[in-house]
Amino acid sequence: MSNLRAKGILFFLFLHSTVFLLCQNNKSFGIGIQNDFNRIIFIDKNNTEPTNTYSVGLEFPIYFDLNDKFQILTGLAINYKKLEFSDFSLIFGCDITPELMIDSRNSFLESEVESLFLGIPLQTRYKVTGEENHLYTRFGLDILINLITNYNHILFECRQREGARNAEYELRNFIWNLELGLGYEFKVSKKTKAFIEPNIQHSINRIFNPAYPIQNGRLLSFGILLGLRFV
Repeated sequence: MSNLRAKGILFFLFLHSTVFLLCQNNKSFGIGIQNDFNRIIFIDKNNTEPTNTYSVGLEFPIYFDLNDKFQILTGLAINYKKLEFSDFSLIFGCDITPELMIDSRNSFLESEVESLFLGIPLQTRYKVTGEENHLYTRFGLDILINLITNYNHILFECRQREGARNAEYELRNFIWNLELGLGYEFKVSKKTKAFIEPNIQHSINRIFNPAYPIQNGRLLSFGILLGLRFV
């Protein structure tokens, strides 16, 4: 199945389910800002070294009340992520020492990946304690659709910068994240509630395509969500 067709089917299913849910009662809307601290968990930890990076997202959630405790959450989000890491798997002649050993940190490729994602959450929200002001948990799937990606790779051969270089890998079109959050929601006016929520996200699938098998990995993010819900 082509990437375009897969995106079309996914968007159609999301649109169909959203229109159906919008026709139901007991719904509310919100807006939020998500700030994340990201790190790639690589398969090959000996030859790949990630750099901790940050990302930011703007979310437009829709909440559907099932009862006094449970909500279904969906909506749309725009998320910008910047990922950085170094690849030490490259070996050149100058990396061999006089003792005929290999200096594995002498040559490397520095990579920077900037991406803009469209996010679609499919999650549940559970009120733990309280009524108007309460603790809640949020758990579910966050589907990230890769819209735009920019790659920047710099080769250092024997610690000398050699300039830009192409790398034979690309970020996947879809990243499937499991997300868990624990938040606090409180009333600020008759029709408005505010919330603050620390959360953790971990990708189910590996974030790069199989053409980059050794240095592939999953994305781990720790974040905080600040927002408003209009009831």
